[in-house]
Amino acid sequence: MKKKLIIKYVGLKLGKFEPIVAEAKSIFSETEYEDFVASINVNKEMDSSLKHEIEAVLRKRFQLGAHKCIFYMPTVGQWIADLIGKLTKDDILEALCQASGMTLNDFKGKTFGSNVLNVPFLEDLIELFEGATGKKLLRYGHLYHLGDSYTYDELAEFFATA
Repeated sequence: MKKKLIIKYVGLKLGKFEPIVAEAKSIFSETEYEDFVASINVNKEMDSSLKHEIEAVLRKRFQLGAHKCIFYMPTVGQWIADLIGKLTKDDILEALCQASGMTLNDFKGKTFGSNVLNVPFLEDLIELFEGATGKKLLRYGHLYHLGDSYTYDELAEFFATA
């Protein structure tokens, strides 16, 4: 599955309902247009019925299982990456930022022992990542086996699929 091709498809569908997206296609180069579409906020700027229609088509076309999106305020690029299961380390870190309201710098180089996030909240986020990626990190619903020295960067690397 080509993420860029799917983003173009989403742009095509959005262009039918949003004049600004159609206008952007005529103004921008192909790469700029893809970047523009990928940066559109799904929850704020996309009609929910259109989102559900696109998601249903993609799930059927690529035989994708359903799971809860790891992003709280996804852009089209993040939504597509989550949907097709091609998450990068940066996507996982961005999901942590969106869930916690913190910045990327708050997680860089930090360990679980630094108490950036409380353990129950972190375990809930890890369960969300497990559902999206199929990878298992928790044991019996807990992360105590990882220790306080496990970093958020290691967590992001573990759940990255792309």
